[in-house]
Amino acid sequence: MKKPHLPKIREILRKVPEGLTINQLRPHLIEINKPNTIRKCLEKMPDAYIDRWILNAGNRGQYEAVWAVVVPPAHCPHPQDRFKRIETQWVTK
Repeated sequence: MKKPHLPKIREILRKVPEGLTINQLRPHLIEINKPNTIRKCLEKMPDAYIDRWILNAGNRGQYEAVWAVVVPPAHCPHPQDRFKRIETQWVTK
């Protein structure tokens, strides 16, 4: 069984916070031959997103997506005052 590509792609993109295009990712992923495979992997990753588009000068003026990943924040601490009761204030006329 082959190793999944997603952890390696995620690791590479986390090292480069400004993001990479698929063509910039290809030299880092020598085990993947086709750029379409990298694109499909990026689309499957829930933490990957297209950060911006850049003009690819050598390819008929087409745009190329710059992919980045979200670094998940730390968990929010659990509230300690969970059972503090607030007294009801009745409005009287």
